[in-house]
Amino acid sequence: MIITPITKAKANLTGLIKKSDTQDIYITQRGEATAVIISASRYEELLERMDDMQDSLDIYHTDTSDTIPFEQVLKETGITL
Repeated sequence: MIITPITKAKANLTGLIKKSDTQDIYITQRGEATAVIISASRYEELLERMDDMQDSLDIYHTDTSDTIPFEQVLKETGITL
């Protein structure tokens, strides 16, 4: 991780972009982090992970109130196990 003030980031943007292949770059303004430069591949990886996490949450929060218990299906269809 690299932390740099915005004034230095402006002067060295090309170098920071090259370094973003291996490190996240935090840009500060008045001593506080205001932006991050990450590589495009890292950005795509993060988007994919977030999408996977959202899919997991969607499955976890699926409404099952309209499902029929397995035993009821067996009884209604006359299937015996």
